[in-house]
Amino acid sequence: MQDLLISLAVLAALGAAVPLWDRLALAQARRLNRQWAASAWSWAGAAGLDAGEVEALKARPEIAVPPAPAAVVWGLGLAVAVLSAAWVWRHPGDPAGAGLTLVLGAGLLVSILVDLRIQLLPDRLTWPLAALGAAVSAAGLGVSPQAALWGAVAGGGALWLIATGFKLLRGVEGLGLGDVKLVAMAGLWLGWMPLPWMLLGASMAAILLHLALHGGRPGHRVAFGPALALAFLATRAFWPFALG
Repeated sequence: MQDLLISLAVLAALGAAVPLWDRLALAQARRLNRQWAASAWSWAGAAGLDAGEVEALKARPEIAVPPAPAAVVWGLGLAVAVLSAAWVWRHPGDPAGAGLTLVLGAGLLVSILVDLRIQLLPDRLTWPLAALGAAVSAAGLGVSPQAALWGAVAGGGALWLIATGFKLLRGVEGLGLGDVKLVAMAGLWLGWMPLPWMLLGASMAAILLHLALHGGRPGHRVAFGPALALAFLATRAFWPFALG
């Protein structure tokens, strides 16, 4: 009964608070947009534009954050909540693991709601989650430190090679560095063995997200972060050798 209550508490904390996580994501997306605008102004000054032109750039309205469909936001939020609660349910008698899962789920949910809007995964969330995964491994609460290290190197390295190869072949960016960092972070939590299955699941989830947002019509970019995060949580919850 206690494990059921803890699972329901994790489910409620993540699922019922979707508007809160979405509000935090919107604030983070706006902050990142301001940073990009400031970088553009700095580049304009360094490129030799006169002071008047730079001031004209600064006077432009702030870059708008695209709206996110409510159904997709709630769908992602509930999916993160259910997968997080599933991990807790499958690991009874582990309140520390339940707390870590809640933190992981909340951080991932905010990150992917940012990515959904502006197709950027915030480093200020990815790096702390990566550090948490490394700490969990070092404390003996997850995969071994060796498996965590190989997971980060193999996951991040493989995705970086795919992203680099795609850009060389097609001349456009297909995957961002944020996706590479997210997979490296997942490797710290899971080790290297489940990562191929995680990436397969992420690819399938990305197709479903593209269908939900654009009806499968070509010519539309879809953030890969949400699919990666859901596949990561599903793999963590159900992969038999992911933890232990």
